[in-house]
Amino acid sequence: MKPRTFFVYVAALLILGGVYYYYDVVLTGRKNAADQAEKRLAAVTQDQVKGFRLRLGNEETVVAATEAGEWEIRSPLTTPADRWIVEGVIRAMVEAEKEKTLGDVGGDLKQYGLDPAFLELTLMDRENRPLGPALGLGEYNPAGQWVYGRKGESLEVFTVSESLRRELKKTLFDLRDRSLVLIPGEKIDRIEFVTPRPVVLERKGIRTWALTAPVQAEADPDEIQKIIFKMLKAKAARYEPRPAGTPGPDAAAPGGSGSDPLPLAHIRVSAKDRTVDLWIGPEEPASTEASPAGAPASGGGYWVQASDRTERMLIGAEAGAGLLQVASDGLVDRHIAAFNRLGLDEIVARIGAKSMRVKRIKNVWDVLEPSDPISQDAQIETFLSALEDWKYEEKLDASPETIKRYRLDQPDLKVELSGPEEPRTVLIGRMDPVEKERLAIRVGDGPVVLVPRNDLLDYLPREILPDPLPEPASPPTTGTPSP
Repeated sequence: MKPRTFFVYVAALLILGGVYYYYDVVLTGRKNAADQAEKRLAAVTQDQVKGFRLRLGNEETVVAATEAGEWEIRSPLTTPADRWIVEGVIRAMVEAEKEKTLGDVGGDLKQYGLDPAFLELTLMDRENRPLGPALGLGEYNPAGQWVYGRKGESLEVFTVSESLRRELKKTLFDLRDRSLVLIPGEKIDRIEFVTPRPVVLERKGIRTWALTAPVQAEADPDEIQKIIFKMLKAKAARYEPRPAGTPGPDAAAPGGSGSDPLPLAHIRVSAKDRTVDLWIGPEEPASTEASPAGAPASGGGYWVQASDRTERMLIGAEAGAGLLQVASDGLVDRHIAAFNRLGLDEIVARIGAKSMRVKRIKNVWDVLEPSDPISQDAQIETFLSALEDWKYEEKLDASPETIKRYRLDQPDLKVELSGPEEPRTVLIGRMDPVEKERLAIRVGDGPVVLVPRNDLLDYLPREILPDPLPEPASPPTTGTPSP
């Protein structure tokens, strides 16, 4: 073949390839993108949405973003909104697509439940301007798997997944932040139980708290998390108008009116920028009136009045009773050792004649000793987590007499934890249990404490697990307990 003919063929092939690429790849891709955009119900991203107007039946709720980036209900009342519910509505809307287009149905919208629509949702920008026409959703199709919809005043009807109607069907009750305390949990820095048992808790760090009254002690961070996120951030089951004379933003002091029960507890919750008072009382005896849909039957719970709200909240028995039962002795931190296991990179442990040495290498725990290890990264993490959560049942003292009485001058258990920026933690103890199947343990030069033996044995790496287990020791004379 002549060189000239060869280059002609190559040029022809390149031209044909270019034509194929343009028509079959570029134009097809554009068409697919256009079809995809046509199917989407909202031509915006989630970040562009700064609020919405949702009409459900005769109820209309307006939600907007605040300057601080939080969500707030603006109408029919002004109150913080539930971030997760609001963002779930927005996400469902911007990700939704049409399933099938029925076309222009003329004026016959009633048969689709779109005149009027069951619900209408309008996404808005920061200036409260619509980000497109409202989405209206109507009835289910005969098979029940699709819902009819239309956009704005268009007469074109289409179907969407029935799950979209469920995700957008949110009432004012669903959308509002129903926490007893509207202060974000991570911003609460002081909790005072004024009555019935005075207790004061103050934040010292991200997860560290101190008990400052009626005694001074380190507070158990796990118990504080329960108070904040399971009690103070518990959700109201329903709201009702505040009876005249009960505590609130326009009342100087707690009090009841008529048959209204007096408060059982008064709690004050503070952040840097605000303080909220809560009063808690027993819910009135069961009423013959029907409870709102989704709310528990009246009676058996508690009412809560917050100083920053005019409505009264009803909460379940568990959260209410939990707040009433808070006492200082249950809040003292009983963790044996305080360390950050993410900052550790070496563990040296010995029980009797068995020992092990473990190093964290590239974020994975590797057993260096003994030479034939059994445990892997997951087992070491479980062991550390158990040490981190280990709590004592009784605290004695650090006197030489107590140390000798519990034979901690001859320990057969020793665990050393260290890391580049983590203070070295040394834990010693005896594996032969004392009374009630408990071990005597000491951390550093701290007091002797008694802890449940099985809380350790259940998580020990097999390299140092005693075999056989030591028999219970003779009960020593009780040491001097500490508060």
